Amino acid sequence: MQRRGKPVPDYQLAGTEGEAHQRRFTVSCQIEAVADEFCATASSRRKAEQLVAEKLLAAIEEISLAKLFSAVAMLLLSGDPMLVNQLY
Repeated sequence: MQRRGKPVPDYQLAGTEGEAHQRRFTVSCQIEAVADEFCATASSRRKAEQLVAEKLLAAIEEISLAKLFSAVAMLLLSGDPMLVNQLY
């Protein structure tokens, strides 16, 4: 996320379970750009954070695509031939 100019996510350790040699870590994170909180569980805290980051990036990309499609639809619906021609 830092590479994209976004603030560093604040990962929270939501819980641990299992024996010391088979520990499972659950990490959660929420960022301003995405309303939902995401969680992931893995055999290491770092891996759980990576899984949460993947979920966050997918959500951000989905939001960005939805905004792009909405803008294109608005341009097409506007009927302005100059704007519509720029899309093609």
